[in-house]
Amino acid sequence: MKPTLTLDERGLILHVTTEAGEGVAVPLKPETFAEVSKGVERLLSPEGKRRLLRGLGQLFLELTKPEKEEADGKKV
Repeated sequence: MKPTLTLDERGLILHVTTEAGEGVAVPLKPETFAEVSKGVERLLSPEGKRRLLRGLGQLFLELTKPEKEEADGKKV
């Protein structure tokens, strides 16, 4: 993905595109910055850090879990 910022009559726009040129444009408004700021504050709180670590631990366990095999040897 390739993020870029542009400034036009709509304001500050974040463009996120793939190598194929497909993507989205997200207008960055003051409300957006306020929401991101609140999210970062929650993430940096002790409870936020615990939730993040718990989620990363669960993701790691899922990714490292061996695949089950049926009796005939096919993967499930």
